[in-house]
Amino acid sequence: MWIFYELIAIVDAMHKCSIMHGDLKPDNVLIRKFQSPDDLISDRTVMLKLIDFGQGIDMGMYPPGTQFTAKSGRKDLQCIEMKTGKPWSYEHDLYMLAGTLYTVVMGSYMNVARVAGQWKMSIKFKRSSSVFPITLTHN
Repeated sequence: MWIFYELIAIVDAMHKCSIMHGDLKPDNVLIRKFQSPDDLISDRTVMLKLIDFGQGIDMGMYPPGTQFTAKSGRKDLQCIEMKTGKPWSYEHDLYMLAGTLYTVVMGSYMNVARVAGQWKMSIKFKRSSSVFPITLTHN
């Protein structure tokens, strides 16, 4: 959960600085190596680093409210707006953030399809403990 929190905080901070990553996916998130378990409990610990800003967009270089219509080359990495030909901006990063979190939990990339007028994931989250094989014990 801390990894999820930190990744969401990184994307939020980027967007507040008017920076869009443009290629947010698990391959572009690095997990920092720790020297000891104590490193994990420090409030100053940064576990993640976001890399590969080759598709990044400095939204500060455009007028407020600017949107784009270009599509990502890979269909599985396109946000709903790209798939439907609608203009987009930060939606792309947010869609890919959700896709990254989905990949961490499910172990496969998120695929969505329009079914009966609604966008749905091809694999749904299970509501059982088998998704999270961690056992908590109480002393």
